[in-house]
Amino acid sequence: FTLAHYNNWEWFSYWPMFSKFTGYAIYKKLKNKSFDLFYKNMRSRFGTIPLERADTYRQMISDARQKRVTATGFIMDQTP
Repeated sequence: FTLAHYNNWEWFSYWPMFSKFTGYAIYKKLKNKSFDLFYKNMRSRFGTIPLERADTYRQMISDARQKRVTATGFIMDQTP
């Protein structure tokens, strides 16, 4: 999935409630560990797995090799 960051990506966090597939939401790790943990817990409370962007490719390859069907949310409107 490609998602707009503003007001739409939140809907993706509900994915596991309606699907049997694993849902990943890619995120950038925050420098403040307390806020990072807070947002990870908040965004994963319905079953979506927060996936740090540096780990995305490895996880997708691993899932493909194990023939796991997943959905991964890519937020595409960020400033580089």
